[in-house]
Amino acid sequence: MFKQMKLGTKLIAGFCIVAVVALFLGGIGYYGAVQNDRAMDEVGAVRLPSIQSVLEMKESMQAIILNLRTLLNPDLEKAVRKQQYEQINELRGKYKAAFDIYEPLPQTAEESRQWDQFMEIIPKWAAVNDEIFELHQQIDSLDILNPEKLLVQLQKFRGDHYALEVKVANMLLTGNTFSGGDDGTKCPCGQWLAGFSTQNSELQRIAKAIDRPHRQFHAAVGDIRRAVKNEDQQEAIRIFTGQMQDASIEMFDSFDELIAEAQKAAQLRTEIAEKTMGEGLEYMEAGFGRLNKVIAINEEIAEKEVSGAISQSGALKTLNLFAMIAGVILALGLGLLLTRSISAPIRRIVDGLSTGAGQVSSASSQVASSSQSQAEGASEQASSLEQTSSSLEEMAAQTKQNADNADQADNAVRETAQVVDKGVASMEKMNDAINEIKESASETSKIIKTIDDIAFQTNLLALNAAVEAARAGEAGKGFAVVAEEVRNLAQRSAEAAQNTSELIEKSQKNADNGVNVADEVAGQLNSIKQSAEKMGSLIGEIAAASKEQAQGIDQVNTGVSEMDRVVQQNAADAEESASASEELSSQASEMEKMVAELEAMVGASGKAISAVRGGSSSKQVQPQEKFRSTTRKISNGAGKKQAGAQRSDSRKADQVIPLDDDEFKDF
Repeated sequence: MFKQMKLGTKLIAGFCIVAVVALFLGGIGYYGAVQNDRAMDEVGAVRLPSIQSVLEMKESMQAIILNLRTLLNPDLEKAVRKQQYEQINELRGKYKAAFDIYEPLPQTAEESRQWDQFMEIIPKWAAVNDEIFELHQQIDSLDILNPEKLLVQLQKFRGDHYALEVKVANMLLTGNTFSGGDDGTKCPCGQWLAGFSTQNSELQRIAKAIDRPHRQFHAAVGDIRRAVKNEDQQEAIRIFTGQMQDASIEMFDSFDELIAEAQKAAQLRTEIAEKTMGEGLEYMEAGFGRLNKVIAINEEIAEKEVSGAISQSGALKTLNLFAMIAGVILALGLGLLLTRSISAPIRRIVDGLSTGAGQVSSASSQVASSSQSQAEGASEQASSLEQTSSSLEEMAAQTKQNADNADQADNAVRETAQVVDKGVASMEKMNDAINEIKESASETSKIIKTIDDIAFQTNLLALNAAVEAARAGEAGKGFAVVAEEVRNLAQRSAEAAQNTSELIEKSQKNADNGVNVADEVAGQLNSIKQSAEKMGSLIGEIAAASKEQAQGIDQVNTGVSEMDRVVQQNAADAEESASASEELSSQASEMEKMVAELEAMVGASGKAISAVRGGSSSKQVQPQEKFRSTTRKISNGAGKKQAGAQRSDSRKADQVIPLDDDEFKDF
């Protein structure tokens, strides 16, 4: 039955069988992928998001409790408390976001039960947190963040004023006075009132009300002390029972009001601490217990899904391996059967492939010979032009180098002239400076002469003073000593003036010599400047001539380069022609070999093989020596070779091996 089928039917049947095997293998792989996708979806889209969102809720709850505990610190500033409030609001938002992620996810029965229990606890915990939050805001409105500290201060203030009042009473009884107590601003309470600041209007009112009686109280202390010192007992008692007692009553009433406000704030802080560390902590721990169980359930489900996926993947691998082995065996058998049914028609077609190989080889050898001759001549010409171009390039480079050196020398000479100009100017300045020094020395010499005259006159006065002291006898001895010292100083001044005068004369002589030397140096520098200018002019002319010579050589070099390019192009074309001919001959020989191999493969007759070999042997082309080009490497040679190879194989596949059913009707 298989032998009676057409070739197309056989091929279709064979490919259908292979397609069925591939479909079976693909189905196994697709089933495994679907199962893995389901497991990955369960783990990645349900369980992992569940665990992550529950952990985020738990973390947010812990952070909220931590912030509430931080708010229990009475030493926190208002800015820090405000920051804690903002963090709590942010954490509530994070909790809500995690809650919204977990809530719609699928849940098992046990997981749903634990979640329902958690949902019964969390509203209570939230209500306690809201109460705590509201109590903190009440403390903020009272503006008494540390009521315990305020209570201690107020009790101390009241005790201090009670003690002061007792001291005043003892002073009235005993008449013994004491110092201090009469300045309310130096009192600790007065200092506290001066620095007290609050946003609570009630506290502002009380602090304002306590200030006046407090000042009156301390002023009364001073008045009573003065009356006691003046032994005016009646006046002292009147002030004590009147002004001081009235101020004391009013002041202590204000203290009581402040203490009441502080106790109110302390009560709020106690209530906050009890709720934070009591109900709030209990609800949080209970909620954490339910969340931990939810996390454990999701982790267990994820582990089961992963384990099941691994087990199923192993089974699918084994099944896929057996199916693949069966498919390979089936494909090999089908290929052997199809090969036997197709080889006979190919034998007939092979005979037509060897007819033109000999003619192609002969023509390609002639083209290769002429192309090689042309390429050798062009290569020699290109080599000569290349040497000429190289020599011209060297000459141009040397000429440009000479021009550049001349330019550099010209610049150096110009710079030298500028330096010489600066040197001449500097010498003139130095000459002027030496003249000024000389004039200053002359003026100094006059001053020294004046000093010498003064020293001489001083010496005469000292001698006269000594004579007068000698006449005075015993009373003039001290004056004689002074006159002797003045005389010694006058002599030393005269000697110093003489030495200085000699030095100034030497300086004047040296200044004269310096002026002469500076004039000589200026003359030499002017001579150097003139020589440098002449040298710069000559070097400029040399540079201009070198530039013109370099331009001429560049033009000649451009023409030679163009000739070299044309000759190289001709050599490259000739080389490509020779190479294409050699390639064509080689392809013809290769085609003969492939025809012989194809005939041997399909079992052709010995006569056909010998005929092909005999026909081609008489026209076999001798191997051409590969062309060794001395020109540059041509970049487009490979493209031309490829084009030639494509032209040599221009016949279509259906002309060489037709696969229509009419050609195989003998089967």
